[in-house]
Amino acid sequence: MHLKALSFPLLPKLVFGGMTVGFLGMLFPEYGILGIGYDGMKLAMFGLLPIYVLFILIIVKMLATILSIASGYSGGVFAPSLYIGTAFGATFGMILRFFIPWVNPSSYALAGMAAFFSGIAQAPINQILMVAELTKDYTMLPPAMLSSVAGFLSARILLKGSSVYTLKLERKGIQIKTGKPLILETISVKDIMTRKPVFVYSTDSLSHVEELIAKTGHDCFPVVDENMNVIGIIGVRDLINCPSKDMKVGEFINRPYAVAYPTETAQQAFEKLMIFNQNLLPVVESPERNKLVGVVTKRDIYKTYYRGLEGIYIE
Repeated sequence: MHLKALSFPLLPKLVFGGMTVGFLGMLFPEYGILGIGYDGMKLAMFGLLPIYVLFILIIVKMLATILSIASGYSGGVFAPSLYIGTAFGATFGMILRFFIPWVNPSSYALAGMAAFFSGIAQAPINQILMVAELTKDYTMLPPAMLSSVAGFLSARILLKGSSVYTLKLERKGIQIKTGKPLILETISVKDIMTRKPVFVYSTDSLSHVEELIAKTGHDCFPVVDENMNVIGIIGVRDLINCPSKDMKVGEFINRPYAVAYPTETAQQAFEKLMIFNQNLLPVVESPERNKLVGVVTKRDIYKTYYRGLEGIYIE
């Protein structure tokens, strides 16, 4: 739970946050806990701080940042993230220097800065360019690139495509994921699905499926039982290895499949299609009711995406 979730009035929270952050800053006045923190970053970069001090500064700066933002102050995360990343990198460099004496902690401090901010902001290119501008030393570009990409990928897995700048919006129900086509997040499956799909019954023969393929030109169909509940999918690639065309569809299908729900987004449907390597998703009423109400295909999603682009960029 953070301070904003508490039912206290804003003023007491501001007072508590300000007093706590001020107290932490008074304990380490020369290390940049208050403000941007350039003094502490310089000391860390030049290897002038012992490892135990760096550990303490990382914890204290994190705590001060959390208290400042959560209590209601208009505090930022950009400068604190640079500070924390620099301290992490310098700590790693100092530890490594025990084993490899010629290691320069400054390089690791810059790499840590790049990795940490790239991770929380999901902006690796921005950080690579910033390191080059700060140092005026292009020999730092390769380690900055490696550390930025590593931080970006690690945080992408942990934050599932979110960043520190989008998490607050997502808590309010506004779904914004970095690196994903936002257009598909705003469109629901029910708006793009085919409501009267071609389907086959589990009691139909495989030869009937072949006839449907030739007649409709479709390469995949949902399979339903007598109550129109989806029990699988069948397509051209399934028929390649079928033992007999007289075999019933329900006896033949056995591969795992995914379904979509009308309330899901086109992005969620697209991810299911890719994960299960399907060209078609049966759309069912709900997780509790498996009755077929439509289908959505990769082609439907591609057309939706490009129409969305046209609406944004073409007047």
